[in-house]
Amino acid sequence: MSKVDELVKSLKGRVSIHVIQKLMRAVKLPTARSWTELEAIIVSACAKDPTVTERLLQALLVQTVGDFKAVSFFSIDSDNIPGIQNALVTAKVDSSPLVDAFPLACPASDLENDDGKHKLVATFSDQFGVGVVLSRKRVFTLREEYDRDRFTDAMRQQFPSHDKIIALKNYVRQTFDVVYLNLERGVLELRSDITRSDELFQTVQQLDVTNRELKGFASVFLYNALRKQVFDSPHNLFPVIKRVYEDPSGAIKKLGFSTATNSVKNETMRGGVDLRSELFHKYGAQAINHQMSLFEIAIVWHRKDIDGFDSKPELHIPGTYKESASISPRSDFAIVKGVRDSSDSDFILGKLLSFEK
Repeated sequence: MSKVDELVKSLKGRVSIHVIQKLMRAVKLPTARSWTELEAIIVSACAKDPTVTERLLQALLVQTVGDFKAVSFFSIDSDNIPGIQNALVTAKVDSSPLVDAFPLACPASDLENDDGKHKLVATFSDQFGVGVVLSRKRVFTLREEYDRDRFTDAMRQQFPSHDKIIALKNYVRQTFDVVYLNLERGVLELRSDITRSDELFQTVQQLDVTNRELKGFASVFLYNALRKQVFDSPHNLFPVIKRVYEDPSGAIKKLGFSTATNSVKNETMRGGVDLRSELFHKYGAQAINHQMSLFEIAIVWHRKDIDGFDSKPELHIPGTYKESASISPRSDFAIVKGVRDSSDSDFILGKLLSFEK
């Protein structure tokens, strides 16, 4: 497979089609609505102009380090910032198939031989901070249940007395996690990768595991560098949910809440419409005098309307009613999407910090 073919494969796996369309417009290329058409355009353009390949590789790198991540945020004492910065900048990257391919995905044959442990594949810096990229093989298990009324004739013959069959399917993916320090804000971000796939939707429980494993790696890595523990618990984002709901500068896309009448609701809006302005939600909220206990929220900001940047970063704080009813509810990470560059990541972090004041 040629480098351009590998590039297209990696783009399809890690970058949304909307981002690719905007990028192609920026480099004066025609665009399309399907990946099949986009792939043909990209292959042709790269063959004619090598700089197109480099721009797409750079776009892939930006998406890899900042977009579609489950992010935990840790406040860092100012005395520890120089040491953490130096540890990240000077991190040793050993040669490996994962490193040689980065920012592209490594060949499937090499990934199969990977031991599944975090490996440093790159260091990077931007205008707000410094970070390292970690990669590894991950095996995700998809569970599907089939009730008897969904059995095929062959299944009914093979399992005549069974009422349900549970099928497990494993998916192998290469993931890219990030340890990043925002220098000015003094916040360490642990960005756990979320795979893009129609056939594999990672659960909150799987993301919790990913976050714990990334935190474990970062704790050991930074302890070895500074000979002391430099972070503990992440920011609890649960108390922020109410402030996010009240933010007039964004559009609420998703909301989970309960009411005093023991009703539990999950509402979602599409097309960039603010859920707060939707009639059913608006008048329903008024009917209960806005007495809602929020446990999940997603918001998108149109930065063009805020500070002139042409991007739409999204923040999703996942949660459940069960968690909200606990004595000390917590949300240890947020799902971040729509990141076009490092300024979007800094924008989201700035918003979160403002909500905590």
